Amino acid sequence: MVPQLSRIPYFCVMDGKINRNLLFIIPKKACLDWAKKIYPKTPPEIRNQSANQFGKAFLIPEFENYDDILAWMSKNWLTWLETMLMEWTIEEELWPYKQDWKLFTEFFEVVWQPMVIDTLPLPIKKEEG
Repeated sequence: MVPQLSRIPYFCVMDGKINRNLLFIIPKKACLDWAKKIYPKTPPEIRNQSANQFGKAFLIPEFENYDDILAWMSKNWLTWLETMLMEWTIEEELWPYKQDWKLFTEFFEVVWQPMVIDTLPLPIKKEEG
C-alpha cells in the first residue's frame, strides 16, 4: 500500500535528500517519428501518447552543475542511447544506422534534477534482475 502524502514539513525534505541526481530522458519528435516508422501498425492510443509517457528516470551520481552533467553525458551517450532505443525494440538492425551524440541530442531531451528527495519513511527496494 502506498502511503498518502500530506503536507511535507521542511525538516523531512532536508532529511530525505539522497546522494543522487535524477536524469530524465524524454523522446523528442524525431525519436517518436522513427518509432512510428518501425511500427506503422501501432494502435492509435499508443501513437498519440505524450512523449513524456515514454521518458525514463534514472538515478545518477551527484553533479554540481549542468555543464558537468552534459560533459558526463557526452562521454556516456552510447549507453543512454542504447538503453532508450532498446525500450522501443531489441532488434538492433531496426535502430538508426548512424549512432552518435548528434543523434542522441536529436532524439532525446535530457532533464537534470540535482536534488532528489525521498519523502517516504520506507526503505528503497531494488528489484533483482
